[in-house]
Amino acid sequence: MNARYRCFRRASGVFYLEDTTTHQQSSLKTRDKHEAARLTHARNEAHLQPQLNRRIAQAYLAAGDPQALTRTWQDVMEAAGDFARRQIKPRIRLGGHWLARAGFTPGQRVAVRLGKPGELTLLLQEAAPAPAPAERDPR
Repeated sequence: MNARYRCFRRASGVFYLEDTTTHQQSSLKTRDKHEAARLTHARNEAHLQPQLNRRIAQAYLAAGDPQALTRTWQDVMEAAGDFARRQIKPRIRLGGHWLARAGFTPGQRVAVRLGKPGELTLLLQEAAPAPAPAERDPR
């Protein structure tokens, strides 16, 4: 199988990459022959294994932001508000082990009480009692 990308050096000494299918050329921004060969090899490998590269990228992304893989544009737009109309929603995001030490657990509901300007109080809400199991029809 022929390589999709090939490397060549222009008269300026800078190496370029050419897509052998589209003939589009782009600079590798290096004069080092070994680095140019490494970059060309990486581009050809990426072309041959797109699914593997996608999974690697997803793993890096998930490590940095676990919700990034499930976030939608709707979530982003709702969080940001409407900048054009200057209707930006104030937002506070809390996180840390100190929340667990204070008795908060993930998924637990809280009530927010407003005090003086600049003062908020977070209160744990009582968990709703679990519904009684429905009786089965003995038939």
